[in-house]
Amino acid sequence: RTAIKDVARLRQIGVVLAKHGFGAIVKQLRLADVAGIGNLTESIDPDSSKYSVPERIRLAIEDLGPTFIKLGQILSTRPDLVPSSVIEQLQHLQNDVPPMPTADVEEQVQSQLGKPLADCFASFELEPLACASIAQAHRATLPDGTEIVVKVKRRHIDQKIDSDLNILHFLAARAEQLVPELQLADPVGIVKEFDRALRQELDFTVERENIQRFTRNFKNFEGIRAPAVYPDYCTRELMTMEFISGVKITQAAEKVDADPYVFAPLVLKALLKMILEDGHVHGDLHPGNILIQEGGEIVLIDFGLCGRLLPRQREDILDLLLAVAKEDYEGVARTIFEMGIKLPGVRYDFVAFEGDVVDIMERHVLGKTLASIDVQAYFADLVAGAIRHQIKMPANYTMVFKALMTAEGIGKTLAPEMNFL
Repeated sequence: RTAIKDVARLRQIGVVLAKHGFGAIVKQLRLADVAGIGNLTESIDPDSSKYSVPERIRLAIEDLGPTFIKLGQILSTRPDLVPSSVIEQLQHLQNDVPPMPTADVEEQVQSQLGKPLADCFASFELEPLACASIAQAHRATLPDGTEIVVKVKRRHIDQKIDSDLNILHFLAARAEQLVPELQLADPVGIVKEFDRALRQELDFTVERENIQRFTRNFKNFEGIRAPAVYPDYCTRELMTMEFISGVKITQAAEKVDADPYVFAPLVLKALLKMILEDGHVHGDLHPGNILIQEGGEIVLIDFGLCGRLLPRQREDILDLLLAVAKEDYEGVARTIFEMGIKLPGVRYDFVAFEGDVVDIMERHVLGKTLASIDVQAYFADLVAGAIRHQIKMPANYTMVFKALMTAEGIGKTLAPEMNFL
């Protein structure tokens, strides 16, 4: 109990887990004693048996609120840790939250900018354009008539997330202690990485700097850009950027008459530039964050989560992609082995690992054209194979693999003849 700042919240988490059929986890982690939870069977939802385990995981995360939804969204980018059936559910996490009271919105904006709304903007729509667990977006107009979106952080959300992060650190340490087979998955390390990423997302200056860095990197890259930001109207809890009138990339061919064989390869080229040249990678390139405007210009949005790659790491990814394209089985095995984190004290059998990689290559690559390879399944199997040999992929590599898999999925849907590799 002394490790937990909010025992009532821990009790609530235990009850939610039991409700969705995960009472065994509550017992295994001995949470009932710590949090003072009564009879777990009383908490079980009788309808939970209608759902699969992955569906129940998603429902439990949604019930647990903003911090856990964010954790689920990040875990959806980790095929090395999470089975594909669970990832599919995590990608459909719903973030339905009521809008902030208009008085809270006005007070938050005015406190951040230091003057009344009317003195800052020519117009400001108090009805939100979109609501999420951490912030909500409002359309507005600058005094010079520029149409903008103002992203307003929810009041007191930092305290709620801080409490949940404290509990997650406790649960991760307890899981490693009581369930030794989880140590390779490194729950303590996952929560530390998540803590760092979420605290960055809570600071809107990080997203502003990510957008500005992307804009500098892509100043000579035609056809793709990020929204303009307005630093004079930005703080840690307020983000003001250009209003983008566009449609999701998956709707572009139908709604703005754009050619998918033009914009799909362009997105892929932009992603490869981020990975191989810039070392600054958009961490959440799902279709909703890739907008196509009339005329075909592509605008990427939501830069709250970005990955960094050192020059050596960029070389490793390039080596891997080249080895895959050349069907160099030994090269793929050697590169994956070098990329992974090795546990101290473990004796690694590279020959056995290479044999597994050859099996995966033959299953996914042998006898197929480059265009017909299922890159998503292939990379997922490679990373899962590394885990079986107690080799862990660093988080920034898995973010890159996820971005590549997402781009391939979008490309195959919109432009089936496009050759990804």
